[in-house]
Amino acid sequence: KVLALANPATAMPQAELPFTYREVDVLPRYYDQVRAHFGADAKEAVVKTEAGQADILHIATHGEFKPTTPADSRL
Repeated sequence: KVLALANPATAMPQAELPFTYREVDVLPRYYDQVRAHFGADAKEAVVKTEAGQADILHIATHGEFKPTTPADSRL
């Protein structure tokens, strides 16, 4: 079971990731059960409520890793 989120809604249009739709759209080729959320439906609340039923969590979005302060890293 895969829970996939792509191109979450943002107030910054320049931050949109249009190719993440394709990234998530190919997942059913490899996995039988894929639940996908795009745009405004790809939000933190979905992860909190649905991740417990998934074996794989695929989040196609921007990320920032801060090696000196990992707790400040974010998606």
